[in-house]
Amino acid sequence: MDNDQNKRNVGYTDEERRNRVDKDDVEFAQAYGTALPDNQVDRLKNRDDDVTGDKGRGLGITGLILSIIAFFIWPFILAPAGIIIGAISIRRGSSYGWWAVGIGLVALVFAVIAFPFRLIF
Repeated sequence: MDNDQNKRNVGYTDEERRNRVDKDDVEFAQAYGTALPDNQVDRLKNRDDDVTGDKGRGLGITGLILSIIAFFIWPFILAPAGIIIGAISIRRGSSYGWWAVGIGLVALVFAVIAFPFRLIF
């Protein structure tokens, strides 16, 4: 490869050879450089936005699970925990948080109403 390049640069001064090599590199880059389509460029720029929408999802699902379990065991502990965790996930943008708060409230109300009957029977 060096022999081919030397043959092309015969008769030029050192500065002209450097300029010629630089031109060759630029032409190569222009000919073989690939550009991304617009939709991929937008996706790369906004890929962090997709991650931020799911920040509260795990907390929302955790609150939902706690609220559902509150129907069966420890309603006065698990229902408030599900409500609090659901509220935190709502602030982070998860719709599961609303479900956790709603089901937690229903479980808590049900436990308050059913608690006296558990003591009687």
